Amino acid sequence: MNEGTLERHALNTELSDQSVYIVEPLDDRTVVLGAERGLYQLNPITGRLFRYGPLEGFIGQETNARAIFRGLDEKLWIGTVQGATRMDTLFPMPSIPPLTPQISRLATDLKQASLDGDNGVIPPDDRGLQVDYIAVSPKNPEGIEYSYRLRGVDEAWSPPTQLTNVRFASLGHGSYTFEVRARHSGDGWSKPVARSIVVEPPVWQTAWFRALALASLMFAVILIIQLRIRQEKAVSTTLRSLVAERTQHLEAEIAERRRSEAALVKAQAKSREAQRELEALNVRLRDLALTDPLTDLPNRRAFEQSLAMSVAEASEAVSVLFLDLNGFKSVNDTYGHEAGDELIRIIGKRLASWARTSDFVARLGGDEFVIIATACPPAAAREVAERVGVVIAEPVALAHVTVQVGASIGIACSPTHANTANELIRKADLAMYHAKRVIKAPLAFFDELPSEGSTVRVV
Repeated sequence: MNEGTLERHALNTELSDQSVYIVEPLDDRTVVLGAERGLYQLNPITGRLFRYGPLEGFIGQETNARAIFRGLDEKLWIGTVQGATRMDTLFPMPSIPPLTPQISRLATDLKQASLDGDNGVIPPDDRGLQVDYIAVSPKNPEGIEYSYRLRGVDEAWSPPTQLTNVRFASLGHGSYTFEVRARHSGDGWSKPVARSIVVEPPVWQTAWFRALALASLMFAVILIIQLRIRQEKAVSTTLRSLVAERTQHLEAEIAERRRSEAALVKAQAKSREAQRELEALNVRLRDLALTDPLTDLPNRRAFEQSLAMSVAEASEAVSVLFLDLNGFKSVNDTYGHEAGDELIRIIGKRLASWARTSDFVARLGGDEFVIIATACPPAAAREVAERVGVVIAEPVALAHVTVQVGASIGIACSPTHANTANELIRKADLAMYHAKRVIKAPLAFFDELPSEGSTVRVV
């Protein structure tokens, strides 16, 4: 239960259909679970599940209800139907060996013809594809998820699934690459495996057929041109004398006109080039003035302009979420400014990709971010802030280390707390400071402060 809400864990795993007899939380925030078919350790935060077996020293299969005892040495004694097992809780939760998916079968869709070799060739009269794949896990065989894609059709990975086959119908001719990856529920994806497939085109779409058709067309055109040349030679002979006389008079005029036109074209080209350079420079200067150079998010100036416009034009509630990262200084001091900058960039990308299309995400500087949520009353703003906290709290993989930070979030809403942009910014900042320094909570609304003067932020 989390703040009055029940949560289910270890879904889609071998634990989901078992009776659980023992639930013992450990100091590392994992939970030891004794069930009817074994002993497990669950990380509720990541959803990762590990099953203990004979290789780890666990005897028996079924544990006994409430048969557990924690000694002074922090070791758990667990009763099973075949005796007792002792578990050292000071050791970290073991990791499950990585999965290696395999493509077990490739076949055409209609004729079910096998596609052997690294480059399967599908004939033009059977353009469909069927793929079977599998990954074997000695630890958690029932909790394996797969994701696949057929490059050349869709670059995006499919949603996670436990199905081990997929069918593609009516593929156009060309080259494709099928990729599949696997994971244990809650873990990261394995390295994908791939197979190449080629769908042959119909005869009339092959290169040699097109070349033959083009050659035939060229031959017909040449014949027509030769006939036309013969007809025109007779006419041109009579016209040459008239053209020669007129040409002498026009050549001088044409030469002068060409010189004038060339000078005009050159001048126009230079003018257009200068105009393009000026426009590009203006766009670049405008972007630099409104963009944070580290994260490519809008900066404080862009945020203030957008908030003022949102408050002035809004017919519904507008909420401002003021975010300050928790733990950033420790990362910056321990691993250096480059690691700190990379952490800020990753958090900025997460917030930008998570936000709704109507939201406005900006970086104010340092480890402070801000979100403008339009059509967002206080109740909806709380939900947004809670989701933002979850997004930020996900582990961040830096160059040589994985770190985890949190966030303190202050919320102010218009027209509930303020009617102007400046007041919204000030009150959201005070609410963030109250959450971070006073009540040490993930988030706080401005109206939760005892009084406006009781929380003073020192900059």
